[in-house]
Amino acid sequence: MLNPGGVGRQRIGVLLKAILLRPLGRRRTLLSMLGPAARDGVRDTAPGRFALLVSGHFRYRRQRFPVFDDATLRRLTMPVLAILGGRDALLDSRQTARRFPDTVPTARVRWVPGAGHLLPDRTDAVLDVLTGSTAESRRA
Repeated sequence: MLNPGGVGRQRIGVLLKAILLRPLGRRRTLLSMLGPAARDGVRDTAPGRFALLVSGHFRYRRQRFPVFDDATLRRLTMPVLAILGGRDALLDSRQTARRFPDTVPTARVRWVPGAGHLLPDRTDAVLDVLTGSTAESRRA
């Protein structure tokens, strides 16, 4: 899971920020919400272009995310990888990082300190979980 919702709380201050940035345009508002991977050199990077493309066809949730209780999370038995951006403006990734190991015995958490909500280039980490292998063993 990349910055999963429903484990840590949703940040509400981001809505105020979005309202304040809206006069500057949808593009600037979106890129400020998604973080450095979307913002930095948006015209020249695939993550930035991807974020803008998706946002044009995405119906944003207007209600608060429900947060799963501990009992529900404890029922998860499959391998879980949560990759969390330390600067996620939309979700409380620190709370998510604390809750996963306590409630999901099979969970692994990867913390990306400088990343925001958009986490591009995580294919190898996801494939490791799905295939039970590592990037190095797939290249061999």
